[in-house]
Amino acid sequence: MSNQWQKLGLLYCPQASGRHPKLKTHAANPLPVQIQGDLYRIFYSARDDENRSSVAAVDIDIATGLVVEDHYQPFFEHGPAGSFYAEGVSIGCCYEVDQQRYLLFMGWQNATEGHWRGDIGRLRLWYGSTRSWDAGNGEMLHVINGAESSNGHDWSRQGLAVPFELGTAQAFSKPSVVRDRRSGNYSMWFSCRGGGGDSYRIGYATSEDAIDWRLDNANAGISVSADGWDSAMIEYPHVFDHGAQRYMLYNGNDYGKSGFGLAVLNNG
Repeated sequence: MSNQWQKLGLLYCPQASGRHPKLKTHAANPLPVQIQGDLYRIFYSARDDENRSSVAAVDIDIATGLVVEDHYQPFFEHGPAGSFYAEGVSIGCCYEVDQQRYLLFMGWQNATEGHWRGDIGRLRLWYGSTRSWDAGNGEMLHVINGAESSNGHDWSRQGLAVPFELGTAQAFSKPSVVRDRRSGNYSMWFSCRGGGGDSYRIGYATSEDAIDWRLDNANAGISVSADGWDSAMIEYPHVFDHGAQRYMLYNGNDYGKSGFGLAVLNNG
């Protein structure tokens, strides 16, 4: 079945003034957590004047697109100097075990050699891993690997999950995995770019067992718009189900500086 996403427009963009000093710009990596009914608290990564990211949130009615509350205070700040998340935190996913809710994140460090580093933690996960800072075409080779855990602490690494294609899809980020209600197969949407200075696009892969994946970017079902806030770049998807619909939150231009939007899957 061919994926077709219908864009519902820009959902939220931080205002330029009156912001908390840790949340000056950006609304990247949107992560929805249902509060009740159509009301979702959408967590995101915002940045301060030194480009260090912390976790913020905005409450939005998904049905109407209306902002119910824009939270002023950060929910979780980047760490102190020397910590593994001193330069910022990027949101992964949220899950619940034994009535305890967990928020996964990646902590950023700026290494002395000039390249960033990110560390993550916490059941089955897919994560980005850098193989090379230059794959021969001026672009990094940053792939999606898989890992499994029975307790959330001890991990068995499974290696490369999604195949890469140099020049087409070789710099991946932010995988979002859902399972098809009818077939039981898995779908993954993610950010990716090729070489030659390409900007991010949203890519797609499928799997029957969540271990062996087939790259199928032509079937992602969503791309940049002709103009506006997501015309130059589209990235950081998060796919989730609400009621009978499947939705995608995603970022547009400038790595989330222009805010995040919402799309709905129209597959019949």
